[in-house]
Amino acid sequence: MSVHVGIVGFRGYSGAEAVHLLASHPYCEPVLLEHRADSGEDAKLLRKSSVRRAPATPESVASEGLKAVLLATPPDVSMDLAPKFLNAGAVVIDLSGAFRLRTPERYKQWYKEEHTAPALLADAAYGLPEYNRDCIRQAKLVSNPGCYPTAANLAIRPLVAAGIVDRMPVSYATRKAASAERAASRRSRRAFAKPPRTFPLTRSSRTGTCRKSC
Repeated sequence: MSVHVGIVGFRGYSGAEAVHLLASHPYCEPVLLEHRADSGEDAKLLRKSSVRRAPATPESVASEGLKAVLLATPPDVSMDLAPKFLNAGAVVIDLSGAFRLRTPERYKQWYKEEHTAPALLADAAYGLPEYNRDCIRQAKLVSNPGCYPTAANLAIRPLVAAGIVDRMPVSYATRKAASAERAASRRSRRAFAKPPRTFPLTRSSRTGTCRKSC
């Protein structure tokens, strides 16, 4: 029996990839949740044209039998939609940075904006299974980590476990191959996959150990 998973933001790069992965999964069936009425069709981003569609409303959780809703949306949209889908009984998996930090104060410090759904921050599970598998299994709201924190935390984990580094903040440098914004603007997977001519070294960032919410 397939698990029905709604996807909001399926026309973006992350959302379209989620559609492809879920449509290929033997026990999942994606449902495209329409959120922006002004968005036109883009067949290049959707490999499965026969996928069911429904409005991105709480009522669709019951009408489509959704067990989970994946939000491939900007943070402000995720803050608006997550409480509605949670109240409707669905598990919410958010791909933005809306719920990655524990307090609204930390969110404002890093993102320079007010958080509009602060009550959800403390209960959101940080979606990095290597650190947080048990929490993710029982969570109603999962906040997917970004690419840089994922790379940094997975690299640091064996070093911490071996006692080579302590748990103080660690500085790390990354190389940026291509940006998601650039890919979205071109609306093409091929454009996103094409390697750029230069690989600028980003400014060093600071990361501690992966936060846990249980």
